[in-house]
Parts: sequence; structure tokens; C-alpha cells
Amino acid sequence: LSHGQDYLCWSVFIFLLIAIAFLLLTFSMHLFCTKKGSRMMNYFLGFSFFSRFFQIIVILLLYTSFTFMFPVVQEIYILLYFASLVSTYLYIRCFINGEEYLTKSDLIHLIPIIFAFIHIFPFSLFGNINWDIVANQVLTGGQLSITERTGLFSPSIYNKVQIFFSASYLLASWHVVITSKFINRVWD
Repeated sequence: LSHGQDYLCWSVFIFLLIAIAFLLLTFSMHLFCTKKGSRMMNYFLGFSFFSRFFQIIVILLLYTSFTFMFPVVQEIYILLYFASLVSTYLYIRCFINGEEYLTKSDLIHLIPIIFAFIHIFPFSLFGNINWDIVANQVLTGGQLSITERTGLFSPSIYNKVQIFFSASYLLASWHVVITSKFINRVWD
């Protein structure tokens, strides 16, 4: 590709990311503010959209000249990522099972969020994080390729816990879908 075609492709890519980020932010704000439907489920789905908005903002910051904002946005994204695992699962479970309220046993789902808080806050205030290396690693290989410390826990522990929680909540969500009577109702 010539330089002009590269620039055009790059511009289209950035435009699409901005458009998707705008839509995710709009949908999440609508879900947070609407009074129709289940307020709890609206919050869960809105929060999932909001965390994906931040994921795109991280990418946009790295591909544009606003990398000075990357450390703050990355730390917010880490916290939102773990919280979105929980909110997405709870949304799916409540939607399929018709649940309107959470129970005390649902407090166990605070574990990933507490892990993210412990990882981010004590170390980010006093630790020395090389954000240039982290940004480069996210650009070249994604969030799971980070080998630089981003918080209290070592990169290998953080990545293993992130994979564990992601896989666990994905499997739990599929378990709820497959074992529910919802699929039978849709196909009948």
C-alpha cells in the first residue's frame, strides 16, 4: 500500500473506534438513566458496555498522541474489566432466570473486584510503574501480553488470575444458558 492508502486505512480505523466508543458510551448512559425495565439489569448491562468503552479508549490513547493519559485510563480499565466480568455474568443469569434481586450469596462475586482494587490502589500510589513499556506491550500483544508490573501483584500472578476469572465467568455464563429452560422456550 502507498503512503496515502495507509493514511486512509488508518483514518478509517480510528474513525470506527471513535464511533464504536461513542455508541458504547451512549448505550451505557441510556441504560444507567432509563426507568424502563429492571433497573438492576439495566445497570449490569450498562456497566458491561461502559467497561468496553474504556477498553476502546485505551486502544485509542495508544494509537493517537494522547499517551500521557494512558496510565490513569489503564488503571481504571483494569478495575472496570474485573467488575464487567461480574456484571455480565449477573446480567445473563438474572435475564435468563427472571431474577429481580440479588441474594447474600451473590456477595462472592465481589472477589474479582476486590482483587482489582488490591492490585491497583496501594501500588499505583507508591510504586514505580514503567508505563511506556506497558503501553508498548499492550499495543503489540494486547492486555494479556503485559510482562511489566502494573500494580501490587507480579505480572505472571496478575495475568493468571485475570485468565482464571475470565474463563470462570465465561464458563459460568454458558452453564446458566445451557442448563436453563430459556433455550427450550425460544425454540418452541
